[in-house]
Amino acid sequence: MKIIRKTLQLTIWLSACLVTSYSYSNSNVPVGKSSARNTETSPVPISSHTFLFRSHPIAYETAVVRFPTKIAVPPQSPTTPYRDVSPVLLLNGFGVGSFHQHRLIQALQQQSDQSTVTDKNSNRDEPASLATIIYTLDYLGQGRSWPVDSNDGQSEAELGLRYCGQTWVDQIVAFLETIVLPARESCFSSTRHYTAPPERVHLVGNSVGGHLAVFVAALRPDLVASVTLLNATPVWGLNLPGWTGHLPAPFLPKTIGRFLFDQIRNLNTIEQYLAAAYVHREAFDATLMQQIRACTESQGGHAAFASILWSPPVTLPTKPNDAPSNTKNDYKKINAFDEALSRLECDVLLCFGADDPWCKPAFAARMLRALGQRPTGKVQRYVELSSVGHCPNHEAPNAVAYVLLPWLLSSNAQRQQIALVPAPLSEDKRTSVRETWGVTELTERQADDISLSLVDRLAVLFV
Repeated sequence: MKIIRKTLQLTIWLSACLVTSYSYSNSNVPVGKSSARNTETSPVPISSHTFLFRSHPIAYETAVVRFPTKIAVPPQSPTTPYRDVSPVLLLNGFGVGSFHQHRLIQALQQQSDQSTVTDKNSNRDEPASLATIIYTLDYLGQGRSWPVDSNDGQSEAELGLRYCGQTWVDQIVAFLETIVLPARESCFSSTRHYTAPPERVHLVGNSVGGHLAVFVAALRPDLVASVTLLNATPVWGLNLPGWTGHLPAPFLPKTIGRFLFDQIRNLNTIEQYLAAAYVHREAFDATLMQQIRACTESQGGHAAFASILWSPPVTLPTKPNDAPSNTKNDYKKINAFDEALSRLECDVLLCFGADDPWCKPAFAARMLRALGQRPTGKVQRYVELSSVGHCPNHEAPNAVAYVLLPWLLSSNAQRQQIALVPAPLSEDKRTSVRETWGVTELTERQADDISLSLVDRLAVLFV
């Protein structure tokens, strides 16, 4: 049984991560500096920044999304329509950088601009002061976040470093505490309807980004307003024998990691994996493939990949941090993703591409059941996107924005009632959203309504 489980986990993990194993080059951005980019394809300005995490420069980006003059307010909303929206952190899948979120950022602004529902309680004509900051973050050893002078795991900055989910969870928590929440007040202090800085952040994660979001929210519920899972992977961290994942790598893991990393950098391999991850070939092109290849030239890439392969899963204490400990068993760790889900104190939205070959809707059904074990009053909802694969934030950004925007604008009390997907008038008039490649249909389902094949049932059972 353990062999079957480990084999399936290895297959899903490698498939989900290799398909998106492209990153920026290992160029270090000067700490403390930022630059703004505003191109024809990016009407929302996106600024680049860095901060230090354990002395390593970490790259992140920011964008401000503003909302229309008349704000769409659900019937259950408070009487005042003007309020600040908690910041949003978009968490990437494995191997990509912040660029993988740019389509979704633009789509959120476009969806906001298209909102036409007005608030009946307001007769103001002045522009609304409703806005939020969108953050993206490159994990250490991914994108543009690398130790200074990386040298295949041998540099002084790399010694003892372990590229793993636990490191990334700690990095995200540090980012929220030191950058996201403190920056909110200074950024919007001049806004007319500004009240007080939000104390929590909305986490939106694709693939391993969703996996990390769950553990961050379980570890630090005081920091998280809500979690949105976009085809989140239920497993991460193979914990292979013979090495802990701390650099430098021993000979055998280093050799295996180097071989696998070089295999996935082949252009033919890149194209095959992208074709498997995306339902629509039009959603990626040869330019992206060349970027993938060019961005795997990092001097620390081989060592990072080996470390990721051998590192263990994320763990959480069995008791809250402030609970007293009387026995050794109190220090026991848990690493089950489902158990972490059942701990979440915030509302959770699942938005899955229906045709993901790895993180299938079947796993969403299991996640919904785990979330359903929480106390009543906690909200969990699931929306399925037809003809969309593993990366809905990149392949179907308009559909994701359509569902995500009302979720972000709603208070905790509203999220169970708001219409994320309006009920279809008939089978021929379903809710649909147009993407560059065509149309995707949106359907909200309950866990028991998600269809499971025999293969799906086996995968959910063993992974």
